[in-house]
Amino acid sequence: SGTTCTVALRLGADVQIAWLGDCRAMVATVTPTSKKVDLIVRGHTTADAKELMRVERLGAVVREVPPGSGLKRIFLRDQQAPGLFVTRALGDAMAQELGV
Repeated sequence: SGTTCTVALRLGADVQIAWLGDCRAMVATVTPTSKKVDLIVRGHTTADAKELMRVERLGAVVREVPPGSGLKRIFLRDQQAPGLFVTRALGDAMAQELGV
């Protein structure tokens, strides 16, 4: 199994964000008179068409689990594992060959 994460680094007025998996981040500016969302990052999941195409190109088999639910999970060819919704993660050795 693996993990997902989000990290933000603020240096002065600059903010750098990195994320993997279904973790998300939101950057906002809050002042005494206003609140504004500057950025919301998407999770790396099969719900993102580009991510889904990326793992399919690398050999992932995609199945709806449960059937008809619209929830797509990725599997190794001819196996019932790993059954992941995330398309990027840290430390998942089984899914590594699928680009996860």
